[in-house]
Amino acid sequence: MSKCILLVPLLIAVYMACSVSAQGGVARCCLKIKGTEVKLKKLRSYHVQKSPSCRLPAVVFTTVRNKRICAEPNQPWTRKSMAYLDEIK
Repeated sequence: MSKCILLVPLLIAVYMACSVSAQGGVARCCLKIKGTEVKLKKLRSYHVQKSPSCRLPAVVFTTVRNKRICAEPNQPWTRKSMAYLDEIK
């Protein structure tokens, strides 16, 4: 019985270790998409959410104020914003 008690914390630790992203932190997944279009001048960067632990496909924009905006990848404003940010790099 005492082996079962020790096994539970071990399983929790393994689960948490699997949730750690390649950047060394816990993966932050978009749980819902924002339908709000953001002005191009307010955007600083973006990345495409591809983590296996994140179920929702999304483009994650970071604003100049370090806010994260989760956007639908196929929306015209999302594509336009990604192209804009790619140009200014």
